[in-house]
Amino acid sequence: GCVAFSAGLDKHTEVPGGEALVFNKVFLNVGSGYNSLTGIFTSPSAGIYIFHFHATTQSTRDFWVELFHNNEYVISAFARQKNDFDSAGNTVILQLNENDTVCVKAHRQAHIFGYPPEIYATLSGYRINL
Repeated sequence: GCVAFSAGLDKHTEVPGGEALVFNKVFLNVGSGYNSLTGIFTSPSAGIYIFHFHATTQSTRDFWVELFHNNEYVISAFARQKNDFDSAGNTVILQLNENDTVCVKAHRQAHIFGYPPEIYATLSGYRINL
């Protein structure tokens, strides 16, 4: 069946280096692979998956975040703004096996902007059928 999830951060969030960003506001979780308490996606089935993540800095702050597949580094996003806000994101296509994990972690202390009910940080992923 279909596997797709999308989740966002709905508040200002400070994430210590090495910890996963927990996107707490779930928009979609078909296949139940995304855990909104840990921020970790566990693939319910093998296949080719596309992942997108995006975030905005808190004013005058920065973030450096990285997507990991089974605790192995894959891609990064970085944003810094001295006087205002900045945004960054990235996208990757990965081959996953059943029960593989994917998450976004802070490389160092990350300052993610959120202003309820507005959402500026998201993580989404889905399996494609070729």
